[in-house]
Amino acid sequence: MGRKRTSSSSTRSRKPNTSRGQKARKTGAKKTIGTDMLGGILVVIGLILLVFYTFSNIGVFADVVNNISKGLFGNIVFLLPIIFAIVGIYVISSERKVKVINQILKGVLVMALLSVAVYSFSASNFDIFTNPVKFIINSYNTGVNGENFAGVIGAIIASLSVKLIGTLATRIIFTVLTFITVLCVLDISFKQLFYYIYNCFVYIYNEIGRA
Repeated sequence: MGRKRTSSSSTRSRKPNTSRGQKARKTGAKKTIGTDMLGGILVVIGLILLVFYTFSNIGVFADVVNNISKGLFGNIVFLLPIIFAIVGIYVISSERKVKVINQILKGVLVMALLSVAVYSFSASNFDIFTNPVKFIINSYNTGVNGENFAGVIGAIIASLSVKLIGTLATRIIFTVLTFITVLCVLDISFKQLFYYIYNCFVYIYNEIGRA
């Protein structure tokens, strides 16, 4: 009898230790001052990128970043400074640590899908198989010059998709994919979206009725 009581008391004494361990794990997920500094750095990087993309002849490094970015994504690259700034603000305002790389990659994914959709609507040359190297180089150069709004990434993926499923299907699929990805990144469900739209129409209707 004595031994059983000892074992039960030992199991009781172990439970608080596990709860303490779980609390330690939760508190370990809280952000630190370094996290806030990282968020501020991301905002600054976003502002610097915006300056690089807006103004010319700033310097060699700015020109290299500008040419590579616009060659890859075209004018869609102007979303990149916004992505860095939003992620930085989110890191600062969040009470927990944020996986910065994952958030930035989500934004880059939206840019890639949007570039494909934009190229499928704006371009007329989808002939990638005749001379692939020439097509890629021209798409990159026109992206740098601003003639290709989607850059080489949008041109390659859109051209391959057009050859496989056609122009109309490519436009519909990548437009829908971009829209759904944006909702997922912003953590907005379709129910919430329709609720917001409904409230907007109700507000407009009420304002018209008052006028």
